[in-house]
Amino acid sequence: MQTAQAHHAKQVYPSDRGLHLEFETHEQALAFYQDGFSRGIAYDIEGVTVIKLFKTQ
Repeated sequence: MQTAQAHHAKQVYPSDRGLHLEFETHEQALAFYQDGFSRGIAYDIEGVTVIKLFKTQ
């Protein structure tokens, strides 16, 4: 049985691109990114920051 993994962002803030989730390490950011990808959620990743992009109109 697979257990759910908790992801804790160090800081969360908005920008004109989307919602930024900043993690302590790149490994934590990558784990969050990969978890979202496996669920069909599109993110960008830049170093220790994962960005949930806003939809363009």
